[in-house]
Amino acid sequence: MKNLTKLTIGLISVGLINCSQEGLTNPPRRDRRDPITYAAKISKVRTLTGHSSPVASVAISSDGQTVVSGSHDNNTIKIWQASGRAELPPAESPEDSETEEEQALFPIEQNGKWGFIDRTGKIAINPQFDKAGPFYEGLAAVKIGEEWGVIDRTGKIVSNPQFDDDNELAWLYMLLEDGLVPVKVGEKWGVIDRTGKIVINPQFDEIRGFSEGLAPVKIGEKWGFIDRTGKIVINPQFDGTWGFSEGLAGVVIGHKFGFINRTGKIVINPQFDWTRSFSEGLAAVVKIGEKWKWGFIDRTGKIVINPQFDKILRQGFSEGLAAVKIGEKWGFIDRTGKMISNPQFDEIRDFSEGLAPVEIGEKWGFIDRTGTMVINPQFDDTLWSGFSNSLAPVKIGNKWGFIDRTGKIVIKPKFDKAWSFRKGLARVEMGNESGYIDKTGKFIWRCCAN
Repeated sequence: MKNLTKLTIGLISVGLINCSQEGLTNPPRRDRRDPITYAAKISKVRTLTGHSSPVASVAISSDGQTVVSGSHDNNTIKIWQASGRAELPPAESPEDSETEEEQALFPIEQNGKWGFIDRTGKIAINPQFDKAGPFYEGLAAVKIGEEWGVIDRTGKIVSNPQFDDDNELAWLYMLLEDGLVPVKVGEKWGVIDRTGKIVINPQFDEIRGFSEGLAPVKIGEKWGFIDRTGKIVINPQFDGTWGFSEGLAGVVIGHKFGFINRTGKIVINPQFDWTRSFSEGLAAVVKIGEKWKWGFIDRTGKIVINPQFDKILRQGFSEGLAAVKIGEKWGFIDRTGKMISNPQFDEIRDFSEGLAPVEIGEKWGFIDRTGTMVINPQFDDTLWSGFSNSLAPVKIGNKWGFIDRTGKIVIKPKFDKAWSFRKGLARVEMGNESGYIDKTGKFIWRCCAN
């Protein structure tokens, strides 16, 4: 797509759409083309799929005539046009485009060795590896013996196996920032890129993944930070760290937790008994009084939501909501601490495509982001990942099947195990067989289960 522009309006990160070259050098004046005020003048052109979650981003053409809106459920886009003179051609989500699905390769295990199939079930790379991760940007990590290397889409080794599996998870997915993967060589840690080239020589006692351009490293008993060239930019001085998020990193000094900025300056004094990283401008913290309770601070360290929760889910806030536990029940709060959904759930999992799995009385259903139950609790289990490619694995009795976003069973429960759909296929196990199915439930590849 040529001639793209990106805008930021308030707290909304605005996406990309086609714009004229003139618009790049002479953007429209804010008072005439502000999407917040101008939206009232536009008319709907085409609905690709309906928004099921709050709109998170919008994009405007340089002439102010076209608006694209996107929702958090990772699956919905709407195109709008002010004049109504021309209808835009349909667009596809890059992640789910037919071209990408057609080109996707999926790891398989056959007779104890790993290889890859394409989405038709044809073996694209013969099983020959001891373990393999999924492809990402044309490369995949594979294990031969006790060491990891990298292959391309043809199966050609582009980085000879030479690194052990002390950081196997990073190898399997290779999704760390900028494709930089920590590796252990001998007794020291360094960093390679996704081609397997050593870009930071092994010299650290421990290293964690890059985040916002910096990675925590341990020298002796203290933690500091390096940049992507391996240069130490914050001297090792901390007893622990979570790494950077939203420009701040949680650090431990003694037995207390605080936060530093990217220069290493302490901006929130160590005073908390536990913290999580910042997410959407707030960080979950614990200050032990009579009981262990979680609250939230802002970037100045001010407590903005008083410690009162027994648990929080993961980092805390995501898309404006945080799952919190009071007593034995889970609910949701907004960024002011107001209860959006009162504590009523026995268990709760992350939102995905606008819906979150919740458990009531040993049965699982799904709520939307307003806390409304949209799929009644009726399933015996579901996965943490919830919905993916508009389908969710659910367990009824001892078997797994798949439902759509209305709760309708679209693939009958018959599998002993099931994983989420990815690029149009889902891995399943049934009896002594494992394989991949398409969205109709048809096996496109199957072999012996381990």
